[in-house]
Amino acid sequence: YRAAQANVAAAQEELALKKEGSRPEVIRAAEAQVMQAQAELDEINVLCQDSVIPSPVNGVVAQKLVSAGELVAAGQKLFTLVNTDDIWLNARIEETRIGQIRVGQDVAFTIDGYPGRTFSGRIYEINPAACSVFSLISTENVAGYFTKIMQRVPVKISLPRLDSPETDPGEPEVVFRIGMQGTIEIQL
Repeated sequence: YRAAQANVAAAQEELALKKEGSRPEVIRAAEAQVMQAQAELDEINVLCQDSVIPSPVNGVVAQKLVSAGELVAAGQKLFTLVNTDDIWLNARIEETRIGQIRVGQDVAFTIDGYPGRTFSGRIYEINPAACSVFSLISTENVAGYFTKIMQRVPVKISLPRLDSPETDPGEPEVVFRIGMQGTIEIQL
């Protein structure tokens, strides 16, 4: 792109020099060079506009799978995006306690990366099935013996936006990152 811009500028300078005291055919040739350089620049502008990939969500790139200059195919995964407008905490609650919680219930939690800080959230969703239902490893005992294993139920906890009024501006900035570990406390 920059090279094409430089070509246009150089052709325009050459045209300006040739306009002073040159024959008409020399001027026309210089004008043609300017037009050709401008056409190349316009084509590159169109290609640049076609190469912009808009994101469907506000967020940040968590994983970059291609580098600048690489050829990509339609449908190829280029990035992993994290939607920063919709963050939540995944918890796995023991089946013996799942009957004591409800959607909308307040939750306090800590994140290992921010020791000494307590955050608040709210139960947003209680999964209708235990984690073992979706496990790749079967919990069924093929020998026929029964072993009771405590099941856990996935619960999604919504988090307040960190720029909300309930966030203390005197505290250092907090950035929740995918995969961070922590502990939740639900008042039963």
